[in-house]
Amino acid sequence: MTRASQDDLERVGPIGGANVDPRTRVPIQMRGALFSVIIPVFNSGDIIATTIDRTVDFFERHGLAFEIICVNDGSRDDSWHVLKQKVSDQPHLVVLNLLRNYGQHNANLCGLRQARGDWVVTMDDDLQNPPEEIIALIEEAAAGDRDVVFGAFAHKRAARHRRAGSRAIGMINRRVFGQPQDLQVTNFRLLRRDVVDRICADRSAYPYMTGLALLYSHNRGNATVEHAPRATGHSNYNFVRITRLVLTILFSYSAFPLRLS
Repeated sequence: MTRASQDDLERVGPIGGANVDPRTRVPIQMRGALFSVIIPVFNSGDIIATTIDRTVDFFERHGLAFEIICVNDGSRDDSWHVLKQKVSDQPHLVVLNLLRNYGQHNANLCGLRQARGDWVVTMDDDLQNPPEEIIALIEEAAAGDRDVVFGAFAHKRAARHRRAGSRAIGMINRRVFGQPQDLQVTNFRLLRRDVVDRICADRSAYPYMTGLALLYSHNRGNATVEHAPRATGHSNYNFVRITRLVLTILFSYSAFPLRLS
């Protein structure tokens, strides 16, 4: 892993969250918390600046303290250039640059290890997870005393092969990680600090963030959120990548392949 220059990574200025809107939906017990948002970035140079701006706007409108950590996961476009430009005018932004494409789960773990928040949000870089929906995760965490909240998409907009892959991974999650039948898991999630610390202490060679979140949490819940259509580009998860992920999970976290052999 390589990081931005020291100037780029320095946390410049105050932590965000100055003006509290009296109409905010933020529960009282959450108003003093620091929130970290982890955004893995891969070939999203044409949209990542908008994603950052909307995330900043969300937290400032709700008067919440926050930081945003973007992890450039070996992008082959101008994503890193865009991130370096944004960090100069967004004092709440930290940017990290990985040597090559390690995958979304490794990028998330890299961000988690930099995060200082009492609560940590993980979300995609393409605005399919609208930042405005973070409030639903926060509300559910407070109402149910949750340590992990997963966004449950009201209408998931994904290709057929991705939906099939999600079903296969869901079966593994239930067998290997004890995912409850009534719990939906997604990459749009809110994690409490103690769960983050346990995930960061894990030394698995192939981190699988959803599985680790299930393993190291106790009271999980769902919050219904919108899943927006892609504003640009296409999904980086093709059939080969999804198959590789399924096999990685099986061989890293389950004895089933050994028993089968």
